[in-house]
Amino acid sequence: MNNRELGRWQEHKHIGDYGWGIILCVIILCCIGMWAVYYACLHDLKVIDPVRTTMMQCLWYLVGALIATTMLHLSEKQLMQWAPIGYSIGMLLLILLLVFYSREYYVQTGAKSWFAIGTLTFQPVEVMKPLYILMMGRLIVQDQQWGPHNNFNADWRLTRRLVIYTFPIIVALKIINDFGTTLVFLTIFIGMLIVSPCRFSFLWRVLLVAGSIGVVLILLATSSTGQSLLSHIGFKLYQFDRINTWLNPSNGVSDQSYQLWQSMRAVGVGGLTGNGVTVDCKINPNAVRTKKISFL
Repeated sequence: MNNRELGRWQEHKHIGDYGWGIILCVIILCCIGMWAVYYACLHDLKVIDPVRTTMMQCLWYLVGALIATTMLHLSEKQLMQWAPIGYSIGMLLLILLLVFYSREYYVQTGAKSWFAIGTLTFQPVEVMKPLYILMMGRLIVQDQQWGPHNNFNADWRLTRRLVIYTFPIIVALKIINDFGTTLVFLTIFIGMLIVSPCRFSFLWRVLLVAGSIGVVLILLATSSTGQSLLSHIGFKLYQFDRINTWLNPSNGVSDQSYQLWQSMRAVGVGGLTGNGVTVDCKINPNAVRTKKISFL
């Protein structure tokens, strides 16, 4: 195959082919997920139609399958061409969140991360994650036209371009108060930098600086004095509550630690095979019957 034929093949080849073994595993997981949703809704204290909720879950599975199938039929060149458009759309959605965020979810979570249209909710940052990765990939591919990295200037040139497209996302996430997702994007940034053509002598210095900052933040966030200092630079109380819950899961098992404590209980009681769905009925002092659902 000559260079011309190779270039034509790379231009039109799909980014992936159907792996039927993986597809079968995904179908099995989807079926298990729908079964879990159905049983959870069936035993929920609220009036929820289990069939309707399960069918909505199935609908989202079909939408995801359609998107995945479409992506498999695109070429790498097409994805690289559309990356800036996708990135711009993602940034536009994050900007719109500043005005059209869900007030109800903001009261519950303290973050302006959701759109709400009737009963449907939508989190734009989840769409932004693959679009951001795609844009970072485009920048790394474009960097190859300048040749291999032989000096610090070449490494810094690529890093600077990656930072330029990452910084607006971090600022937007700061404004909508979504610190957890900010950490996710910073992790993606480090990962893209590691797989980039940057030299190891440059990367270890960057990772050393980032790691040092991370260690300092962890030490501050896990001490009362450090939390007091961090609260003056924008950190919120609920963020410290999550850290304290991770350090001491036995404190407040009915509030912040509820999910963690229930998962530990489920694994301990159910073991590898599980005990199925259990419904615990109790009578409280006010003679009101309550139920607690657990998958054990």
